[in-house]
Amino acid sequence: MKFGFYSQLDDSNHTVEYAELLDELREQVVLCEEGGFDIAWADEHHFNYGFTNNPNPLLVGAMMAQATSRIRIGLPCPLPNWNPLRLAEDVAILDHLSRGRVELAMGRGISPFDVANLNPELKGVWPDPKLRFDQSTQTASREHFAEFVEVLKQAWTEDYFSHKGRYFEFPTPGFPWQAATPPPDTSMVKDGEIVKLTVGPKPYQKPYPPLRMLMTSQPSYAEAARLGLSGWVWIGGPPKRMRQRLEVYSTIRSEQEGREFRVGEDVGGLRYAYVAATYEEAKKDVDRMYTTGMRRACLRRPAEYYVDEGEPEPVESDLDFDFFTDRKLILAGSPEDVVEQIHELDETCGLDFIGLWTQAGGLSHKKIMTSLDLFASKVAPRFSNSSD
Repeated sequence: MKFGFYSQLDDSNHTVEYAELLDELREQVVLCEEGGFDIAWADEHHFNYGFTNNPNPLLVGAMMAQATSRIRIGLPCPLPNWNPLRLAEDVAILDHLSRGRVELAMGRGISPFDVANLNPELKGVWPDPKLRFDQSTQTASREHFAEFVEVLKQAWTEDYFSHKGRYFEFPTPGFPWQAATPPPDTSMVKDGEIVKLTVGPKPYQKPYPPLRMLMTSQPSYAEAARLGLSGWVWIGGPPKRMRQRLEVYSTIRSEQEGREFRVGEDVGGLRYAYVAATYEEAKKDVDRMYTTGMRRACLRRPAEYYVDEGEPEPVESDLDFDFFTDRKLILAGSPEDVVEQIHELDETCGLDFIGLWTQAGGLSHKKIMTSLDLFASKVAPRFSNSSD
């Protein structure tokens, strides 16, 4: 099993200058590289959503790439916030800058508010923001996601391409070829009008960087598998619940690719994670931050996202730190505690990697560094036999 570090540049207390947050993140990522972590993720959020501020993960990813030489650079990007051609160009440049260390984790966008302000023409993709987790409202956003991924792949793999779909048309029609020299390829122009585009540079990795899809609901597992994308599970539920959904993913991938995909293959999971000397110390350090974050996530989703099948739906007062650690939704405690928690996830779900969300708003840089160091020295070596 491989491990990654995940950051949202949190500062829920609003006490740290942004430049200092970036300096701290740089130190955290360097420590992760030295500790043998496989990848570092810098998430995207806008408008101080959830007390986080990383509106451009590619810029932050460039900083991480410059500070390191081996660790991979993960970019979780909500696709509705981007133009697909601009994302294709920017990711390709970062892939060259890092010499092929980029991975892109793509989401349909958790916040309709972000989409409505960044791309107002797409606000109808979510017909009713209050029902965005009701599957009946998800069709348009799923169609938009699939078309966006198609455009990305075309931009990265085809020298000259055109696309006309429900949400995108490239090149925009009606533009004549006005250069003094003829087009580099005759297929680019028809009757004097530009009919094909070329996007460059192409990525350093061929044909393009690894592509992951963020998965939460059961339909998203099936969607990622049908699109042939690697999976990245955010909440996903306790291990047994997650395995049920991973079985859907592995079955469809097996059918799509003509070979057996084991359960958990090509999928990673994200968890709040914190290592201290004891469980009690870990709880004292991160209870407020981690429990608040998990409550916020769970209370706007059906109970099936965070309890096993047949388990009674909890009331809000049940959603405490112990509830989440018991269900392995938070990994926390002594090194031995966390080893046992990961073993249970591994035995049930067989995930390829786990992303550790250690950096949470209100947790000091010193404690984050101590936790990461403990994980690298005391936890990760226990899984080294399966790390390659």
